[in-house]
Amino acid sequence: MDLARIRRVIEEVAGAEYTGPSGVWWLLKRHGWSRQIPTRRAYERDEKAVMTWRSEVWPQVEPQPGTAKQ
Repeated sequence: MDLARIRRVIEEVAGAEYTGPSGVWWLLKRHGWSRQIPTRRAYERDEKAVMTWRSEVWPQVEPQPGTAKQ
């Protein structure tokens, strides 16, 4: 679970700011939420296409350290 992403969504949607992951985690637990993990992979998943995307496309679009928008 990426608490930083959840923190950003909370800030954008509700206008509430949390200083760190512990505040976000506390908020999720308080509301009875947990991270969602699929129990299985999609039947239609094309492993070859996924591997191609990871090796060829992702390196071109991956944000470099220090250049990501905050």
